[in-house]
Amino acid sequence: MQRIDSTFYRIHVSGSEGRATLIAGTYRISMDHRTRSCTFYQLITVYDDKALADSIGTNSFTLQQELRILWTATRLIPDHALEESWIEDQMKSVYLASTVILEKMDIAE
Repeated sequence: MQRIDSTFYRIHVSGSEGRATLIAGTYRISMDHRTRSCTFYQLITVYDDKALADSIGTNSFTLQQELRILWTATRLIPDHALEESWIEDQMKSVYLASTVILEKMDIAE
C-alpha cells in the first residue's frame, strides 16, 4: 500500500490518571483524496493499564486497549472529520485526558 500525503504529529496527553507521549502519522490510502488513515505509536506512558489488560476478552480490541496495551493502533479517519480535531478527540477518549497537545512535525522528504 502506497502512503500518500503523509503528515506526522507529536502528541502529549495528560489527565488525572497520568500522562503519555505519542507519535501519529496520517496518510491518504486511496487515490480518491478522501480516504485517510492514522497510525498511532505510544512512546512513553505513566498510565496504570493493568485493569485494561485484565479486561481483554476474545473479542476484538478497542482503540483504547490496542494503544494502551499494545502501544500501537491504526484507524481510518472518517471522511467528514477534520484531521487534527479527530486525533484530539481520539486521544481524549483513549486516555480520558483533559489536555491534548498536538504538534505537527516537520519531516523532510
